[in-house]
Amino acid sequence: MARDDYRDRDRDRNRDRERGRDRDRDRDRSDGKRRTNYENRGIFRNFLSYMEYFRNYKLKVFWTIIFYIIAYVPVASFSIIVKLVVDTYIPAGDITKIYFAMILIVIFGLINISYWMAFGASRTDIIKNVSRDMRNNIVTKLQILSLQYHSVAETGRLYSKIMVDVNKIEFFGDALFNSVLAVIVALLYSVIVLALVNPKILLVLLLIVPVVFITQRLFKNMLERQQHLGRMVNEDLSFSVATFLQTAFLSRVHGEEDFEKRKIDEKNRNIVSRYRNIVFRTALFGASNSVLTQLLQFGLLIMLALAVINKQILIGELFLFQQFAGNIIGNVSAIVNQYNMFLEFSESMSSINEILTAPDIEYNEGKKKIASLKGDIFFEDVTFGFDPTRPVLKHITVRISKGETVALVGASGGGKTTFANLILGLYRPLDGMIYLDGMPIDELDMRIVRQFVGVVTQDPILFTGSVEDNIRHARKASAADMIAAAQKANAHEFIEKLQEKYATIIGERGVTLSGGQRQRIAIARALMRDPAILILDEATSALDSESEQQIQKAIESMLGNQTTVIIAHRLSTIMNADKILVFKEGQIVETGTHAELIEKKGEYAKLVDLQLNLGVEQMKQAIS
Repeated sequence: MARDDYRDRDRDRNRDRERGRDRDRDRDRSDGKRRTNYENRGIFRNFLSYMEYFRNYKLKVFWTIIFYIIAYVPVASFSIIVKLVVDTYIPAGDITKIYFAMILIVIFGLINISYWMAFGASRTDIIKNVSRDMRNNIVTKLQILSLQYHSVAETGRLYSKIMVDVNKIEFFGDALFNSVLAVIVALLYSVIVLALVNPKILLVLLLIVPVVFITQRLFKNMLERQQHLGRMVNEDLSFSVATFLQTAFLSRVHGEEDFEKRKIDEKNRNIVSRYRNIVFRTALFGASNSVLTQLLQFGLLIMLALAVINKQILIGELFLFQQFAGNIIGNVSAIVNQYNMFLEFSESMSSINEILTAPDIEYNEGKKKIASLKGDIFFEDVTFGFDPTRPVLKHITVRISKGETVALVGASGGGKTTFANLILGLYRPLDGMIYLDGMPIDELDMRIVRQFVGVVTQDPILFTGSVEDNIRHARKASAADMIAAAQKANAHEFIEKLQEKYATIIGERGVTLSGGQRQRIAIARALMRDPAILILDEATSALDSESEQQIQKAIESMLGNQTTVIIAHRLSTIMNADKILVFKEGQIVETGTHAELIEKKGEYAKLVDLQLNLGVEQMKQAIS
């Protein structure tokens, strides 16, 4: 398939995704009321889900709350001291007690500073650990989700969930201690003080405070909708940026920088427009709530002033009541103001729960953990498809014995790579069964099985780090073993010529190396595992003829020790295989050695003739 065709296909795919998202948004608009009722319950469920992460830090949470209360109460008591000074000490001319009150205020201030520092340190430690646990849970879940899930999920959106949404949840957690805890403690303290000093004032407050919730009811539906759309445009941008980074080379060589820039700019404009609406509505909500709160506080002040005029309370009591009554009204208003923050938190929590509650997982718990693998593979009447009505593989029955080298050939889309992924247990058959060493893979812990399998793909996957890091890849092995694997893959010679040799940093995805060098490191990594099964998916396509021949010799020298499954177009790679499986439209239409299949003059013979006449690259395009 030509590169332009790939580009057009990707554009069509992205266009379809955009249309799908537009349909989703239209559907959301049509059932907005129903979704709002659901989200009311969802906010509470998401909050409870978040609270589960604090179970491991219960003692720290307890002491953090204690630190805050100790830090808050002395400062909040200043108004009580002021009342005593104004109503009692000044009229009595008691200078000693006035000085004592000043000293007490200083002491309370020092207590506030020390415990506020302890509160801040403890709060930060809890929130950062909860965010760490959350990201670890997401990564763990992504590792057990099926390959089918990953083939549909968009990388940019997953990145947005792991980074952006968890950051928003972390911000909420910080605000939970800083703002919500402050509001709760201030409310409780103020209610207790007023209940002890003047219950009538408290009763009046309890009657008028519910008025503060009017703005929350008026703006609730609108704010919920805006937060949901805000998250969606953020995920759209993350997806577009990820796609842009992945296809940067393609857009550069085709001179399409302006086209890609316009796409990103369009997403940025969508975010600006969407958040302009969010900020406007949030500001309107906050301003309305603030005006209502100030009106209530002003009304309370008038009521207290009339009480002073009528000599029902003293001036000091007015300050005290205004302070604590204002605390109650102001903090209830603050709770209402936090509603938008709760909505943003709930959207982000829903976003990561899309991953954490995804049912499409690979179940390995409680299954057999093998100690070794011989490499015997048996497909018994296996049918597989992402869509059950359109199977990719149909009624495959084939045995690959231990130590055999088997080549898979056929047109693109014939099911060769899917066949290899089924061996790895990355997909599960719709019908039939796959056996490894006579054991059904449904009964095996495939995480353990894969430790005995080496895989090299057409596009080598390298990690940021050194050559050594990439070859070892978390495996404990001696330097001699690592060098031996590199030598078998024909990589040792060029590695020794690098500036830092095996310690050379190769950049993101091995960008400092040539395609052939990257492939040889990937092959060395696979060989270092000393695998019982080796899967090579077009693994030698990026190598020059000499390197390919040397690697072929290395593979041949290992025959009998491991089972090798090769997906390839090059005749030199497949003709010496013990068995060749010819795939066509999801079925194995021919099986045999190179000589046997040539003699049959069937599909394989046609592919060989095509390669001999056109060359391997043209043949690959012709059958794609």
